[in-house]
Amino acid sequence: MGVDCEVLVPAALEESLRADNGDRVRANLVLEVANYPTTPDADQALTARGVTVIPDILGSAGGVTVSYLEWAQNIQRERWSETRVNDRLRELMEEATDAVMDRANTMAITPRAAGYEIAIERVAEAGRTRGWY
Repeated sequence: MGVDCEVLVPAALEESLRADNGDRVRANLVLEVANYPTTPDADQALTARGVTVIPDILGSAGGVTVSYLEWAQNIQRERWSETRVNDRLRELMEEATDAVMDRANTMAITPRAAGYEIAIERVAEAGRTRGWY
């Protein structure tokens, strides 16, 4: 964790960054690719030190997004080129990243809090659209 770098990418183990080792992080940015790699205590400590943490729900969303694109192709009985898939993936990920970072900056909250807020709003809207409440 103590490597001198610009971006630290915890990509394999959950709870890799904890209260007992988060102080050793020397990166300016933590890009979570593993599921739940940062404990809440470490997240607060990193944020207090000015380290930006991109949450796993955004940092690892590319694979899930491509799975959706594969589903969309299959349901339409189409076969998209790799370029088309990559272009659409880039578009969706850039939109998601912009939404999270804009919310974080506008509301003066962490990217994690912004991502969670957006996710909850989207789930609630889907429920309303389906008439669940």
